[in-house]
Amino acid sequence: HRAAALKEVRPKDRLVRNARNTWKRYRSRPLPQEPLHVSIGNQSWRLHSNAHGLFELFVPVSAAVERHTWMRRGCTVSWRNPMGALIDQQHVPIADLSIHAQRVIISDVDDTLLLSHATRPLPRARLLLFRNAFKRESIPGSIAFIKSLQQGPSQSAFNPVFYLSNSEWNLYDLLLDFFYHHQYPSGPLLLRDQRVLWRDLIRNKRAFIHTHKRRWIQTLLEAYPQYGFVLVGDAGQRDPSIYWEFL
Repeated sequence: HRAAALKEVRPKDRLVRNARNTWKRYRSRPLPQEPLHVSIGNQSWRLHSNAHGLFELFVPVSAAVERHTWMRRGCTVSWRNPMGALIDQQHVPIADLSIHAQRVIISDVDDTLLLSHATRPLPRARLLLFRNAFKRESIPGSIAFIKSLQQGPSQSAFNPVFYLSNSEWNLYDLLLDFFYHHQYPSGPLLLRDQRVLWRDLIRNKRAFIHTHKRRWIQTLLEAYPQYGFVLVGDAGQRDPSIYWEFL
C-alpha cells in the first residue's frame, strides 16, 4: 500500500497526533499488480501484488537453507519498477518449525491479547482514533500465557505462534508496535486483506470475520499436519464456535 507518511509514534503523543496517524492508515491506496521478487537463500520467485496491493506465496523451502529456529538470512522481498530499478526492499525473518516445535499456536488478537472492545462500536472507534501502540492495554495475564504456550511444559520448546486477527492490514504497524512494546513472542500477523472504508471501523462484519478466520485455520492445519494445534480466543466474536468446527 502507498500511504502518507505516518508521524513517528511516541509514548507521549497527543490525541490529535494519534488521530492523524489513524486517518493516514485508512487513507492508504493499494498498489495492484506491482512486480515483486521474493528470495530465500538461493531460491527466488517472481510474482505480482493482488487487487488489494497484497501478496501470498506458499513455497517449499529446501534443506539447503540454513537450519535455525529463526533463519538468520530469512526472506527478502524486493519491489522494482517496470524498468527493474529497486524501489524498496524488506527483510523478514522466517521461523523453522522443524526445530524444537511440539505444537502450533493460533491466537486471536482483539479482546484476547489486546483490549479492543471489538463488539462495542463507539469504544472501539475511540481506541483506534486516540490510542497508539504504547497506550493500548493488553489483556491481563495474556503475555505470560502466550509465552508459556510457546515454550511448552519443558520451557525449552519453540512452538510457533500465529496471530490471527480480523483487523485490517491498515493496522499492521500499530499491532506490530503493540506486540513489540508488550514483549509478546514473535510470530506472523494474519490480518484481513479487504480494503475498508471508515464506516467499517464501527461495523462488525461477522460473516466476513468468520470466513477470514476459517480460511487461515484451515490453511495452517494443512500446512503443518504433523503438529497438534492450540487455538486461543474469546467469546466476543464467537471464536469458540469457529474453533469447534476444526475439532
